[in-house]
Amino acid sequence: MRNAVWVILVVAIALGRPSSAVVFGAEAGCDYPLHPADLAALRALYNATGGAEWSLHRAGGWRTANDSVAACDAYWEGVNFTNRNDCSGGGRGGVFPCALVDNVTLVNNNLVGSLPGGLTFQALGRLKIVDSPGLTGEVPWCDWVAQPFSTSLKSLTLANNGHTGGLPQDLATVGGRNCSLASFSQLFEVNLASNRFSGPCNSTSWPPRLVTLALWTNRFNGDLPSETIGNLTAIETIDLGANNFSGSFPLAWGKASRTVKKVTLAANPSLSGTLPPDLGGLINTRIAYLDTCGFTGSLPNMSGMMALTVATFQSNQFTGRLPEDWGIGMPNISELLVNNLPHVGGSIPHSWNGMVKLQSLDLSYSAVTGSLAHLRQLRPT
Repeated sequence: MRNAVWVILVVAIALGRPSSAVVFGAEAGCDYPLHPADLAALRALYNATGGAEWSLHRAGGWRTANDSVAACDAYWEGVNFTNRNDCSGGGRGGVFPCALVDNVTLVNNNLVGSLPGGLTFQALGRLKIVDSPGLTGEVPWCDWVAQPFSTSLKSLTLANNGHTGGLPQDLATVGGRNCSLASFSQLFEVNLASNRFSGPCNSTSWPPRLVTLALWTNRFNGDLPSETIGNLTAIETIDLGANNFSGSFPLAWGKASRTVKKVTLAANPSLSGTLPPDLGGLINTRIAYLDTCGFTGSLPNMSGMMALTVATFQSNQFTGRLPEDWGIGMPNISELLVNNLPHVGGSIPHSWNGMVKLQSLDLSYSAVTGSLAHLRQLRPT
């Protein structure tokens, strides 16, 4: 009787499965063969990055040489597929049913070598390769821009690897080929954090729908990207910390004031100049990491930063006194770090009692004097 119940359960699950979804694995049957171009792309990725030594793989899929392998006939570690009935190309005539690669995610997988250019994915939506420090060399941007997936890719994460080289500058061409990152028309997330990328990126054309830009802990230098970020209409996260950027805070970022939620510039010691009021108009920003840079002048007027919850200003070259307007302009601030500023003094303004949500305040190693008694929100309960 128990076996009969299991049979009924399995049949029920199978009947309830959407016809457009592919469940992959050695135990799952699938009549949709991989698109020839997608199969070639998976092979190219495997062969170029030492696939035989990857940490995660199965006997089939990545390793098989069968050119007619179906998406579900072998377990492809880290790959998701989508079924289509209207495939074309790949050396075949007409329209035919196939499985297309939608998502490649390889985490801590011991990839080595360099990423190949000939990734002929037809409709790849997400590429995530992280925690493979042996994966080095330049990313073949120009080759990737020329591939079909340049118009389908939505998320690109190449973090905590060993990539080198730079990013294509505005409308960069190599041998007459367009290399602009703006060609990734659907891309909303770019995460290249914790690599060894270098060079300028102040004239890089970013994808027009970009929401998240994470370039922290690299070796980028030159001025911060200004207009190219300010002109983005959906950008929410700008994370450029721990690089070698120089120059001043870009006023052009204020054009994106309606969307920006997080700004990270921390640990760029060559950044200089004064910070503009309300960070140039980024009045909807919730998190601002601006510490460990070389900013000078007075601490900025933040009277319009009503949404701000975390702000770090420590370890800069600020002078003067703590601003009165912070108590009125930042009612939602919960964490405020103003420490290691030896040239900032005076007493704590009584208006700071308006920071009703303040939970963490650090004024150590500054010249601030006086009492904290009037900051009732910091009293233990």
